[in-house]
Amino acid sequence: MWLFATGARKALKDPDPWHGFCRYVTSLCAMQTSDRGFADVLTMTFPSAARFEAARDQAYEDFSELMKRAKAAGALREDFVAADLIILRGGRFSR
Repeated sequence: MWLFATGARKALKDPDPWHGFCRYVTSLCAMQTSDRGFADVLTMTFPSAARFEAARDQAYEDFSELMKRAKAAGALREDFVAADLIILRGGRFSR
């Protein structure tokens, strides 16, 4: 389950912002394909699971940075927001 968090961190290391963004989105889709409950777990809150909540928050921050970089490179639409990814994956957005 922690792969979603480390995947975002790895994607930030990619020198090509668009490639990093696409790599992370592809990895999220692969995780959801292999575990249909993946999207639900990522959009639920678990107050007693502090480490999980922290990892998810960090992944969200990293994804936000991926979006920012891809937009700055002119590769991602300026009006794309994090909620668009949630909708694309078929999950619920609870932030």
